Amino acid sequence: MYFSKHIRELIVIVLVIESSLCDMNEPRCYSRFDYEEKMLEKMVRTEIKMEELLGKLDALGKRQMHVETEVDSSVEDIHALEKRLTHAETEVDTSVKDSQVLKKRLTQLETELDNSTKEIHGLEKKHDIEKEKSVKAIHDLEERYNSLQTDLKKNENTTKSYFDVREKSLEVFDQRLDAISKNITEGMHQSPVAFFAILSTDLRTTSSFQTLVFTKVVTDVGGGYNPGTGVFTTPVDGLYVFSTSVMVNLSTSTTFAHIRIDKNGGKVAYLYANDSDGDFETVSGTIILSLKVGDNVKMLCDQSGRTIHEFSIFSGFRLE
Repeated sequence: MYFSKHIRELIVIVLVIESSLCDMNEPRCYSRFDYEEKMLEKMVRTEIKMEELLGKLDALGKRQMHVETEVDSSVEDIHALEKRLTHAETEVDTSVKDSQVLKKRLTQLETELDNSTKEIHGLEKKHDIEKEKSVKAIHDLEERYNSLQTDLKKNENTTKSYFDVREKSLEVFDQRLDAISKNITEGMHQSPVAFFAILSTDLRTTSSFQTLVFTKVVTDVGGGYNPGTGVFTTPVDGLYVFSTSVMVNLSTSTTFAHIRIDKNGGKVAYLYANDSDGDFETVSGTIILSLKVGDNVKMLCDQSGRTIHEFSIFSGFRLE
């Protein structure tokens, strides 16, 4: 309506201006007839103009109505857009609030994640330490187990060897008992007593003060020497002569060896082997002892880790 009012005012102004222009351009008349003729012509032109203006006015009215319709539609669209904008602003405000809430929650989650990461790192470090301890403990247990297995095998071998030696010693002891019984029976005849024994293979000492057992008996008269224990037990009272020759394998780390002869557990003679060039060294000696029935004589090595060569010998006999 606002636009229609101004359009009408514009048309009236145009008509007034055009009418004025017509008056200004009015031709000069020389008679009444000429005047009326010219006025008639002018009226015709004015009517034509009016019709043209009315046509233009109708066109402008239609255009105005179309424009008003478009304006109304645009206004409705604007109202719709305003509503949508208001709704969008509300959604944006809600989204901003949600975003702030999510941002706050994200910050909390990041903090929790950092704490969880630190806790995981601590647990991983603790796990690594426990794992190292467990691996070390398992390794120690394996070493202990292997050591026990080795000791068990050694004990089994030692026990078997011990019982084999004991069995052999019993057999020899039976023989000695028979010989002693025979000597006692024939004591008045002064039966001879003598023995000679050697090593069947090299002997390596495994402990200090180890008895040297000469296992291979070459001569045994009177049954005094036991090849299972290396001990000579006196079967008849008398004066006895003992001789020995011991070859020791001395290296640069074991340059000496103490060989001794014991009577009833007491030392009676020492043989000292010493060599610094890592070669074999032989020591020998002869002693005379007065013995009673049941006295025992044996040879020992004071040090462990010494190798006695198989060429070593041990012998003894009773003087008539």
